[in-house]
Amino acid sequence: MIRWLVRNAGAVAVAVAVATLATVGVAVAQPGREGDAADIAFFRGRALMEQGDRAAACAAFRESEALRPAAGTELNLAACLEADGHLVDAAAMLEQARARAQGRAEASRFAKAVRDLAALRERIPVIIVARPPGRRAVVRVDSVAVADVDAPIALDPGAHRVEVTWDDGPARDEVVTLREGQRVTLTPPPATASARAADAPVVAPPPAPAPRSTPPRRSRLPLIVGGAGALLAGAGAYAFVTARGLDADARALCPEPGACPDTATRDRADDLNRRAVRDARVAVALWVGAGVAVSAATYLWLRGRPDRATPTIAIGAGGASVGYAGSF
Repeated sequence: MIRWLVRNAGAVAVAVAVATLATVGVAVAQPGREGDAADIAFFRGRALMEQGDRAAACAAFRESEALRPAAGTELNLAACLEADGHLVDAAAMLEQARARAQGRAEASRFAKAVRDLAALRERIPVIIVARPPGRRAVVRVDSVAVADVDAPIALDPGAHRVEVTWDDGPARDEVVTLREGQRVTLTPPPATASARAADAPVVAPPPAPAPRSTPPRRSRLPLIVGGAGALLAGAGAYAFVTARGLDADARALCPEPGACPDTATRDRADDLNRRAVRDARVAVALWVGAGVAVSAATYLWLRGRPDRATPTIAIGAGGASVGYAGSF
C-alpha cells in the first residue's frame, strides 16, 4: 500500500488538493447563505405565518425590513397592518412596495402592490372639510394637526376626535365614529355678522330709479253700481210691460167701468187693474233706483279721475240735478 502511494504520490496529491478546495468552498459558501440575517428573518416570518402565528410572523417581517428593505417583505408587512386595522399605514406600505418593485423591475410584486392598494383604498374612510373660498380652518384629528385641510383626510375605522376651528365662526369639537368606506363631510357654521361685514366687498349702491308717473287706477265700484243700475232699469222695463199687458186685459173685459157684462167679469177686470197699477208702481220705483244708481256710478267714476271732471249735485225746489265741470 505504501509502495503504491509512493508510486502514485502525484495523483494522490492532486486528489487531496481538489477535495480540500471543494471542502473549503462548501464551508465558505454555506455560512454566506445562512448568515444573511434579512433572508433568515423573512423566511422565518413566512413559516410562522403558515403556522398561524401572525404576531410572531409580523415581528419577523419587521426585523427583515429593518435589515434590508425589500418589496416582498413590504407586501407582507402591509397584510399585517391591514389585519390589525391600520388601513392607512397599510396603504402607505403598499405605496412603498409598489415604488420599490417598479424600481427593481419586479413585475409580479409590482402588479400585486397595485392591485392590493386599489382594493384597500376603497375601504379607507375619509373626512372632507367643506371649506368655502375665503374662509380659513385649522383641523386637528386625535390632537394631530392636519397639514392640508382641502384634501380628504384618510383615517382608520373607529372613533376619532375631530377639532375644526374656523376663523369667522365657532369651533367644532366632536368624536366621529367611522366605518370602512365611509365618507363624512364637515360643513362650516354660518359666519358671524362682523366677519361677513368685513369680508363683504364694498359696492356702491345702484342709483335710485327715476319716479315713474303712473295713472291712478279706477275703482271697480263705479262699474258695479252702474251695472246694478242697468239691471234695475231692465227690471223696471219688464214690470212696465207687464203692467201694460194687465191693463190691456182689463180693458178687453170691461171697456168702460160700467160696461161690464156681469159681476164676475167686473171683479176679474178690477183684479187685473189692481195688478196693473201695482206693476206700474214697481216699474217706476225700479226706474228711480236705476237713475240713482247710474248717477252714483257716474259720480264715482269721475271722482276717480279728478283731472277729467268734477261732478256737482244741485237740489232745488223744482227737483235735483247733477252737473260736471272739467275736461272729458
